[in-house]
Amino acid sequence: MVREALEADLRWRDPDGFADMHRTVHQQLVERVRTAPDEQMLPATSALLYLYRREASANFCKGREGGGVEDDLYEGGHVEDGPYGGADRGRVLELAEAAEGEASAAVCRFWLDRQPEAFRVYRSTRTGEIVAFFAWLRLREPLGTDIDPVVDAAWAHARSAAPLRPGEHMALARFSVHLPARGPLRGLAPANLMNWRALGEILQADRLAWTFFVMRDDGYWDDYMRHFAMPPAARRPCLGQHTYALFSHDWRAQPVSPWLAARSNATLSDAQGTRTPPRSREHDDELAVLSRPEFDTAIRDALRTLRRPDALADNPLNRSRLVTESGTTLAGLLASAIDDLRGGRSGDKHHRALTTTYLAGTPTQEAAAERLGVPFSTYRRHLASGIDRLTDLLWRSELKGTRITASG
Repeated sequence: MVREALEADLRWRDPDGFADMHRTVHQQLVERVRTAPDEQMLPATSALLYLYRREASANFCKGREGGGVEDDLYEGGHVEDGPYGGADRGRVLELAEAAEGEASAAVCRFWLDRQPEAFRVYRSTRTGEIVAFFAWLRLREPLGTDIDPVVDAAWAHARSAAPLRPGEHMALARFSVHLPARGPLRGLAPANLMNWRALGEILQADRLAWTFFVMRDDGYWDDYMRHFAMPPAARRPCLGQHTYALFSHDWRAQPVSPWLAARSNATLSDAQGTRTPPRSREHDDELAVLSRPEFDTAIRDALRTLRRPDALADNPLNRSRLVTESGTTLAGLLASAIDDLRGGRSGDKHHRALTTTYLAGTPTQEAAAERLGVPFSTYRRHLASGIDRLTDLLWRSELKGTRITASG
């Protein structure tokens, strides 16, 4: 009661100050989750999610009449999260069959054999019995698509929307299994621990392209997941007697930072009289997720139009992570990257060919070769290899999120 009164008073007296405080606390809690060891992940994630407790559209307790659930959500005590061990196999398969049928249990057995480290079990603190389990599969290639129609649907969606690029992976909250609970809570305690772990995994992930949350397709979670920018994929796979919905998010199109900013801003907007923080363009628009051939073409187009701002503005690289996280324009980024080529073998030749051709405004390639004082065939060779090196440099930056900085 004291906590709620203090917060309500600050919102009323100083809404802008409250918004600033909220963002500061939010960022600190996000960093705590990102750096938390495994045993601290859930407490850190629950502290972050506590900031969203009043956001109606994100309410974990939808359908609950009356109060008294908040302690269940944020104080815990009913179940505890722990790693899966070989001795848990029989109980996990028993739960899978009881909750979802024999076909689902067979698929669960497949993944237990191949990714046992992906599974978590939830034990009753009163009896020690496993009452639920969860699996966070990490996939870099289409393993198990002939066994698991849910995973097959996830790969099909990713391929059609924006395929994985080298070094990236997808993650599936493949099993979120607990026996049906009585009343409207639907297994509230284990479900929330699963949600917290999933968010923690997302915040700590490296090179995560897609996530898919797998739910029974009964419409219960549709609005909730859409609120979190995770709409259902078009394909609804069937397994046994059940149909499943896959709620998807491409983290390259909307990375974690703007996704969290949108959640934080929505929380602040719910408070009457509190300002809505300004949003940058990259928070409003989805980023472009380009394949390597598309990326190479975009780089070449950008170089050709580097001195034509109107044409350069239409280049899809303007909406790529490469540019939006660089703190500069596409033109500025290309100039810095060209400058970086001076290091390494033949770097000076590549730098001079690209600078003379694209930055100095030489009217023709023949004129560029003449200005450089080299035969035209030599110039063309230096230019082609320079473009290849430049594209490789920028592609690595796009994939890894590293910044291009001018050298020298």
